Formats: sequence, structure tokens, C-alpha cells
Amino acid sequence: MSILEIFMPSEDVAMIGDVARRWLDDVYVSAPNGFDADKWSEMAKMGWQGILAPEGQGGSGLAVGTGLMLAHEMGRALVVEPFVSSAIVGVGLALGMEDLLCGLADGARIAGIAGLFGGITAEPSSEGFRLRGTARFVMGGAELTDILVIARLPDDCEAIFCLQANAPGLIRNDYTSVDNRRLCNLKFDDVAIGSIIPGPIEGRSVLIAKARAVHNAALAFEAVGAMDHCNEITRQYLNERKQFEKPLASFQALGHKVAEMYADTELARTMAAMIITPDGTPASSELEARALALITLVSRTLGERAIQLHGGMGMTEEMEVGRYFKRLLYLSSMMGGETVPRHRIIEDLLADAESVQKDKS
Repeated sequence: MSILEIFMPSEDVAMIGDVARRWLDDVYVSAPNGFDADKWSEMAKMGWQGILAPEGQGGSGLAVGTGLMLAHEMGRALVVEPFVSSAIVGVGLALGMEDLLCGLADGARIAGIAGLFGGITAEPSSEGFRLRGTARFVMGGAELTDILVIARLPDDCEAIFCLQANAPGLIRNDYTSVDNRRLCNLKFDDVAIGSIIPGPIEGRSVLIAKARAVHNAALAFEAVGAMDHCNEITRQYLNERKQFEKPLASFQALGHKVAEMYADTELARTMAAMIITPDGTPASSELEARALALITLVSRTLGERAIQLHGGMGMTEEMEVGRYFKRLLYLSSMMGGETVPRHRIIEDLLADAESVQKDKS
């Protein structure tokens, strides 16, 4: 989505965002166990899970940017349900599977994503294929009904498979993330699957590349949403707390730190908007890596600064800022941390240098 669309969304998109923010502010409370079935059902009734699904399958058929705007609001409200994986990435990968799309759009089915960044292979067999490998940090736990798997075939092409979450041979290890989200590790131990989700090889590769970009963009916008709320509660805290009979916000040094937090957030927002274009075309690998490297760095430093400005109270579980810092740490890790994007940048630069050298020779 373009920078202009971030700051000046269309009237319809802005209305969806306003409704989402009001509901999340007034009604939503993060479930202690990491998933609230009633809240998930309410989100589905408002059309959020089907925001990107085709109209023929019960969705709204809106652009990726609308889903990213909802991801921003989810981050701002510390939503723990697997909205990004199921309603944004899952819907994009399930195109062509009408039954699954209908289930995802109405919230009756919840999809986890495995192998989006490698780790799973598919070997041809008499039944169709056998899946082997491991997927870590899969969003969702016991509530998952389906697993969308991206696996590498013997010819080095990638394919998309869909299987039930309780498929024979699929071993699931559930746990809770630092920000109280349900996650699981999946081990594919010769899992039998009948067929690939239909579609030409070229179409599959484009779909998977777009899913990776949408995944990273959604996490980035979720992080920006969390940063926005961090800024709000930090500014409010400094206005309320007093020292020497003056609000802390009146001290210039603290005001400068808050200004830096706001500036960093706008920089992260701008970089998040560069990961994918308005029509859903992924940015170049180098540009995406640069955006993720900056956003992960800003997420951590902004969270640390927010806690510092809250003083010792910021380290307690009762303070809201600590929970947002945990969310930012989680999202930074899911985007590759501060090292993986930098390694991607280096690899791209080395590949460019090698290409230039070959052209000269």
C-alpha cells in the first residue's frame, strides 16, 4: 500500500478501521489462555476474518491494505487470536479451495501456516505425497482446524498442501509465547496427503511469494499498532506523574525522548508500507529486508524507552507498557529479529556484486 493510503485511507477503509478500534477499545480483553472463542466469533460476525476472502466464498473481497489496517488495530489492542495467520495469510494461500475459504471467512475454521519460510519437503508416494520436516512458531494451538503447508518438491519447486490439524503423523507441541499467544511447533513425520492445492507452477510461486510479503507486512503493521499505543500510554503517564510539583512531561529531556518515539514510529510505519504494493505485489527482497531490519530495531528500542520513561513501575506485570514491550519483542522475533534481515541484505548485495563482476568479465 502507498504512503498516501496509510495516512489518508479511503472513506470505506477508514470506517472499517474506526469500527474496529471502537470495538477493540470498548469490548476486547486479551484472553488469559491465549484464545477467546466468543470474541473470535464476534470478529467473524463483523466480517473481519473474511475481509480478504472473495465475495463468492462469503468474504468482502477487499484489498490487502484493509487487512493490514486491521492488523494494525490488532497490535494496538494486543489481540492474541491468530488473525494474521488465518484471516490474512491463510485466506491468500487457500485461493481455489472454496470450502476452506468459506470456513475461514465465517470463523468456523482456523488455519495455521507451516513452512512459509522453508523446512518441509514433499516426496511423491502411492497415496500422493509424504510430508517431512518441522515448522516452528506456528500461530495458533488447539483451536487450529487446518494446516496450510508450503513444502518443497523434488524438482525444487514449492507447492501448497492443506491437511487437517489432527492428521495422522502430524505431531503438535503447544506452548505460549512471551506475549501470551498460543503457538505450536509441528513435526511432519511421513504425513500422507492426497494432492497439491491446484494451480499452475508459476501461479503457485507467485501466490507463495505474495503470502510471505503479506505475512511480513501484517506483522510490521501489528508492530506499528503496538508502538502507537506505547506512545499514547507513555505520554499519558508523563502528563499524570509529577516531580517537583510539575508533570514529568514538562521536563525537556523527557519530552525529547517521547518525540523520538513518535518519530521512530512514523519511520516504522513508512517502512511497513513499502513491503507490499497496493495491488499486492511484493517489494524487492533487498527493500523488504531493509524495512524489516529497521522495524525490528525500532520495535525493541521504542519498547525499552517506554519502560525507561515509566521508571521502575514499567518493569511490573501490572503496568500496561510491559505487556506491549513483550508484544514488540515477539513480533520482532517473528520478523527475523535484527540479524536475519541484515543477512538477507548482505546476501543480496553479494549477489549483485557477483552479477556485476560476471558482466564485466
